[in-house]
Amino acid sequence: MWAAVVLIASWGAAQGAPPAKSGAPDTAGQAKRTVAPAKLTAQQEQGLRLLKAAAAEAAGLEADMRAFVLWRASYAYVTLDSKKAESVAKDSFVASEAIEDPPDRDQCGPIGSAGDIKSWIQERVLSDMIRKEKIAEAEELLPQATEPVRTRIATELVKHYVEKKNVPRAEALLSQLTDAGQYPFAAAADLLLNLGPEQSAERMTIFNQALSNFQQHANRASFSTDDVGSFIERTWLHVPPALVLEAID
Repeated sequence: MWAAVVLIASWGAAQGAPPAKSGAPDTAGQAKRTVAPAKLTAQQEQGLRLLKAAAAEAAGLEADMRAFVLWRASYAYVTLDSKKAESVAKDSFVASEAIEDPPDRDQCGPIGSAGDIKSWIQERVLSDMIRKEKIAEAEELLPQATEPVRTRIATELVKHYVEKKNVPRAEALLSQLTDAGQYPFAAAADLLLNLGPEQSAERMTIFNQALSNFQQHANRASFSTDDVGSFIERTWLHVPPALVLEAID
């Protein structure tokens, strides 16, 4: 059954909405008229029936397969019913919560690997919500996500709020990552640089938080474009020199 859903999802993405009729638009009384939903082709109607049946039958599957089938079904609904697509995607996240964690979580692999289908689905559902500006929905589900997903999605949300100039919300989310194994140094630097001169206390708080996280996880740190060195290089002019020297030491 799940294979059928995958095929339907691919078909749905390729089909799109039926083409509009050609000819000049009639603008007379346009404000008073409501646009009727586009009529589905016979092929689309058949696909929709199969999709509904597959989604309904998913309830009898094991948690991992149920979550996966619903996640794929949500993609098939995108071109047909965006509201339904969002609802099914949320259902797939909820279904993923019932997936049992492996006895040794360190052996399940990173997000996106075959060993962590739970995180794999949750990360995609929440990332899609952020991409579609469904921020409240993503934040509502975030506490139920696995730890690596919470870290990654919280990082995406920090970046989102920095771009939207919502500094208080970005600060609140960043503070939740103080002890994270993969601290978002680049997002923290972006936030710090978006604070005005009158917010020196907030700048120091963010700088100290980044430094504290590095000290806590120094034995696991690696060099990258999102490490403590890059963070210091970008922000050192915006905090007291003594604090910068402490970070360098």
